[in-house]
Amino acid sequence: MSKYVRLIYNSMAETLTYRANLVISFAVIAIPFIIAVIFWRGVFFANNSVADYSLKDIITYYFIVLFAQDFTYPVLNYDIVMDIKNGRLNFLLIKPVNYFWYTFFLRLGSNIVYLSVVTAFLIIYVLIFAKFLILNPNKIPAFLLSFLLSYILGALISFFFSIFTLFLENFAGLESFVNFIVPVFSGILLPISMLPGLLYKISLYLPLRLLVFYPVEIYLGKKDLNKGIIYSYLFWILLFAIINLFVWREGLKKYRAVGG
Repeated sequence: MSKYVRLIYNSMAETLTYRANLVISFAVIAIPFIIAVIFWRGVFFANNSVADYSLKDIITYYFIVLFAQDFTYPVLNYDIVMDIKNGRLNFLLIKPVNYFWYTFFLRLGSNIVYLSVVTAFLIIYVLIFAKFLILNPNKIPAFLLSFLLSYILGALISFFFSIFTLFLENFAGLESFVNFIVPVFSGILLPISMLPGLLYKISLYLPLRLLVFYPVEIYLGKKDLNKGIIYSYLFWILLFAIINLFVWREGLKKYRAVGG
């Protein structure tokens, strides 16, 4: 376990090397949020509610999404993709580490640093934009638990997307696919309940709704973190753990390093 703790430490140190960029990136996050406030105030100008959301609901929704998506968003992990494409995976396969946990703890280290910066700016922005936001302190424990489960599920889905490149010569198509479906079906683009009928029905069969939409809805009090939702998280976490194991083993059979 000590080797993984060292990975976390090294990842944190590397992230802190670029702390100026990190601080600036969160400092300017207020800009898209202000644009969102202006847009939704226009939408709600002639409406008291839209799809069961009040103006404060929707502004709070996007406020949380701005800060939470960087942690739970299942992107195509370029470190994994490059490990595969440039042959560095050869070196890592002979090291006494599990590759999934290796990538997970590297990501965790950088996310710990991100979280500390996020927390600082979150407090500042809550004070600035308090009149636009819904503050539900009693919902924070349930939100944090759902956020933790979303983080784990997001890491597993991200790993799946990334190791699937073991089967591909070019990952550009996969990247475009991921960048399309994730914002739509995770609730980043719009709350799932605002999607058109067919897309909404599709979203109910996908785990992506658990990554952003559910934690925010739990904070807003529109959903309870009941046993059904927890079981849903655990089901998809277990399923993707099994799928990743299968894809990883089959992918390694096809893996041909092209780097040095």
